[in-house]
Amino acid sequence: MEAGCERGERGLLLAFEESPAQIARNLDSVGIDLQRHIDAGVLRIDAARPAAYGLETHLARAGRAVDEFKPVNVVIDPLSSLAGEPYEIKSVLSRIVDEFKQRGITA
Repeated sequence: MEAGCERGERGLLLAFEESPAQIARNLDSVGIDLQRHIDAGVLRIDAARPAAYGLETHLARAGRAVDEFKPVNVVIDPLSSLAGEPYEIKSVLSRIVDEFKQRGITA
């Protein structure tokens, strides 16, 4: 993600366990300054607790974020926090990966 941001590519981080501020602070502690990319407008962190919405709503939120921000790269962190029946999670992940592929987004 950082390398893409360095090249001026828009990056979207879909976070499920930490707030944008926590993520930026944690990565800053190991020498990765995400805040400068956020400030430059090439990185967006969209965070929501896994239990805040159902799988379909998380999928819809991801789609809206992609539509609005038009990223080249997307990171979903962590996939393991998504709750639901295994077949439901697999279905949602397959759909989102397919959507990213159709749009030429690296995930």
